[in-house]
Amino acid sequence: MKGELVEEADYQTRDEARADVFHYIEEFYNRRRSHSALAYVAPEQKAAAFHRAASAG
Repeated sequence: MKGELVEEADYQTRDEARADVFHYIEEFYNRRRSHSALAYVAPEQKAAAFHRAASAG
């Protein structure tokens, strides 16, 4: 996260930094970043594939 987010940022307040970190974790890291537990697929992609398979079957 340090190299991907905060290293280039210049925050004026702690609340600004906190909001940016929260957004990064909730919007990118937890949803779109590939995870080893999911065979290096992003959770959004895994969920979409699951729903496609469920509706096809």
